[in-house]
Amino acid sequence: MVKLVTLLTLVLFAFDAEAGRYHGRKRVKRFFSQATVIGPNTEILVISKSCAPCVKAVAIIKNLQDEGYDVDIVDRKSPLVKKYRVRATPTLIIRELDKKSRKVRGLQSEKKYRELISQ
Repeated sequence: MVKLVTLLTLVLFAFDAEAGRYHGRKRVKRFFSQATVIGPNTEILVISKSCAPCVKAVAIIKNLQDEGYDVDIVDRKSPLVKKYRVRATPTLIIRELDKKSRKVRGLQSEKKYRELISQ
């Protein structure tokens, strides 16, 4: 099933409906080099590598990941950034099934990240 969804995404992404043309392998290759497979209930931390608060947030989130929290860290160049309209880093995107996602901007304490992620 995952392979079918990936294939459909590949075809739809490579074909520009407005222009009515196929963009080819280059655009598809760039998409998959940036794509990350993330589950539907996984929280996402968007970071920039040159941002000092982001470095601190990554250290906190990695500790939480080691404890079993379901959080992924993505770069600000990821396609997810555009999808969730992230404008600042670090930003934690909290996603829940059947609910609108929430965004928490800025560096938070480890206690606050625990509360946000475990909800």
